[in-house]
Amino acid sequence: GLKKYKTYFNKKKILKNVYDLFICWDTDEKWKIKRYPHKQYLILKKMLEKKFSIKIKIQNKNDSIKKYVENIRQSKIILSVMTFGCHVAMLHNKNLIVLVGPNNFDDLKFYKKAKVILPENKCVYRPCNLPNGIDNCGCMPQISLNKIFNEITKIYEKIQK
Repeated sequence: GLKKYKTYFNKKKILKNVYDLFICWDTDEKWKIKRYPHKQYLILKKMLEKKFSIKIKIQNKNDSIKKYVENIRQSKIILSVMTFGCHVAMLHNKNLIVLVGPNNFDDLKFYKKAKVILPENKCVYRPCNLPNGIDNCGCMPQISLNKIFNEITKIYEKIQK
């Protein structure tokens, strides 16, 4: 016999995209082996800006978690090393390009909007089985900048249509 009741639910909030691409590059010092060289991101940014009228935001090392998540939410494409950014991008249904070196998040294979890019040569220590005394396997710089550029280009051209 209920006559007056309200149903509460979460509406999908439509967010305005501020950036076309957000680059999640930083890790804590413990996981610095997962970083891709920062200078490569700057080269990539110039390459993309030369080809497209694209808005790119590169993660600021000093940003709060709240700002980090906000940047992901407000971007169309996320380029990330294997970090928290991947999880947030999947949560918000973003196009995701993941640079994977010494470790991998196996659930990426279930996320249809994820593209994984591996180093040219297989890391001998994958996944993160670094022997004592070795703090960097050196595989991240072996990820092809052209592969990253091509994957971003494919996604960007597709979502611009």
